[in-house]
Amino acid sequence: MTQKSWLKGNLHTHTTNSDGDESPEHVAEWYHEHGYDWLCLSDHNHLTILEGSAAEKAKWPLLVRGEEVTSRDAGGPVHVNGYGITELVRTGRIAMVRSETMSEETDLPAKEE
Repeated sequence: MTQKSWLKGNLHTHTTNSDGDESPEHVAEWYHEHGYDWLCLSDHNHLTILEGSAAEKAKWPLLVRGEEVTSRDAGGPVHVNGYGITELVRTGRIAMVRSETMSEETDLPAKEE
């Protein structure tokens, strides 16, 4: 029987490309040094993609492309994480996807006052 094991990763990490306090390269290296197998740099409204030499890539865990799309299209802040994406998501798409996939009966509840 094959023994299965978990892989350690993080799907929600920011860098100086949005509201983080370290460069993308530094963040990737930190996670690798702390035993992470994979990492998603999910900066706000920015698709952070690291490209480097083989030596640089050896210092990073497996990188999953992602973005935290932040918008106010719905009347308040909306945060949606996209993983495995290949291009930047424009914030107008949130409202479009929301209106096409949610009926009035299943829409977000009104804010209580």
